[in-house]
Amino acid sequence: MIVSANGLSGVSRSGVRIHFADRGQDFLHWDLFKTGEDTYDVCDCGPFQASVWVGTTVLGKITRNTRIKLVTRWGEKLRLNYPIVRTETIEIPIELLPDGTADLQGAA
Repeated sequence: MIVSANGLSGVSRSGVRIHFADRGQDFLHWDLFKTGEDTYDVCDCGPFQASVWVGTTVLGKITRNTRIKLVTRWGEKLRLNYPIVRTETIEIPIELLPDGTADLQGAA
C-alpha cells in the first residue's frame, strides 16, 4: 500500500493488530495504522482476503468484544459481524520511496 511519507521516519511505524472471533470467515486479523482521531487504515489482513480489505478505513475505538464500523475503498459503510477478541501493538515495516511516498510492507 503506497501512502504519503509525510511524518514517517525510520523503518517502521507503530500499529495495532486486531484479532477477530473465528466464525469460519477467511480473515482472522487485520493490521491497522492510525490515520486520525479514532480512524485507522487496514494495511494487511490474514490469512486471506487482503485484496478485499486493505485500504479500508476503520472508524471508532478499537476495543475487545466490539464489532467495528468501517468504510470500504469503494465508499460502502459497514459494521463487521465478527467481534474483536484481542488486540496487540505491532511494528509495520515501511519502505520510503524516492517520490516522497512510503510503501507499508506486507500490505496488498
